Amino acid sequence: MSPKLIFQRAISESQAGHLCEARELANQVLAIKRKNPEVLGLLGVIALAEQRSEEAISLLSRLVKYKPAKVEAHYHLGLALMQAGETAVRLAPDYPGPHNNLAGAYEMIGNKDAVLAHFRKAAELEPGNPMIPKNLGNVYTSRGRCPG
Repeated sequence: MSPKLIFQRAISESQAGHLCEARELANQVLAIKRKNPEVLGLLGVIALAEQRSEEAISLLSRLVKYKPAKVEAHYHLGLALMQAGETAVRLAPDYPGPHNNLAGAYEMIGNKDAVLAHFRKAAELEPGNPMIPKNLGNVYTSRGRCPG
């Protein structure tokens, strides 16, 4: 079977929710053609769906390198990075860095409630960091209200 047909089958399996089968087929294509951007994208999205954020980040970063103007690649890479940030928060909930970074990521996609929650937590955990209250103030200003 040609790499193109194998890839089409991988897409069909992915769309049917058969992620293991889709991953196996996509890896067959990647073994034949190492720099196939479409395959990297599919494998990255599958890794993202399976909560394997490190692998998703690696695959999607390679895709962005090959196709820097591909919007979907940047979008999925951003989701993978956010997924990794959420994992960092779960692993170390008392570490302020992931909360601060996630707040910034959520701000970029417009999830203001998550922005506030993570900035508040970061401010609570690291009260001496002058950037966190500044960032929190910017969120309140953008909402047209004062903290309280």
